[in-house]
Amino acid sequence: MPLVLLHAFPVDSRMWRPQKTFDPITPEVLGIASLDDAADHVARLLDQRGIERAVIGGLSRGGYITLAFARRHPQRASALIFCDTSAGPDEEAARRGRYQMADRLNDEGIGFVPDIMLPRLLGDTSFRERAELVEEVRKWILEQDPGAVAAAALGMAERPDSRPLLASIHVPVLAIAGQQDSAHESTRAIADGVRNGSFVSLPGAGHLSNLEQPEKFNAAVRQFLEEHNL
Repeated sequence: MPLVLLHAFPVDSRMWRPQKTFDPITPEVLGIASLDDAADHVARLLDQRGIERAVIGGLSRGGYITLAFARRHPQRASALIFCDTSAGPDEEAARRGRYQMADRLNDEGIGFVPDIMLPRLLGDTSFRERAELVEEVRKWILEQDPGAVAAAALGMAERPDSRPLLASIHVPVLAIAGQQDSAHESTRAIADGVRNGSFVSLPGAGHLSNLEQPEKFNAAVRQFLEEHNL
């Protein structure tokens, strides 16, 4: 079964390099502001490849797009994987922060973004023990187009509450989150809210859990796919 992995904000599909053993499809979706449009883009990619159904997964903003895909194209998903994400909308302070970031991006460019985002993306363990990973993620952020990052930020700020959708999801669901991530409990809530969900917590990882604990992340995905004959 094909596996689609949708990257986080504000980086690109290079973040899925540790998951290459799964031979995933990793679309570039940062430049698509609307989460619904990004979900439709994934569906078109599947059409172009002659793929009727796939396992759809995403981390952070990629998880928001996965939720949009489950809502707009439910018949195309054989299973769903949600990583370090949330089904709920932004709280007011977070929404306001995204608008402010978009304004600054339009005025200043991308240079200030790593200082804001890196503490949110990587856990304490990574900052202590994996300086090379911190610098790699910084480099990825600085290489993004500021207009695309601004548009994505606005799209996330305006996303709907997807929690009512969860009860209608009947395919197998895996939720994974780093223990050091502020989205740990909101990710667990996705597994709890669906009919056939499981949750894996990864110690020593923050928001980019697939990069921070790749072996444990891959083992969780592999076990999930094998258990469901995917």
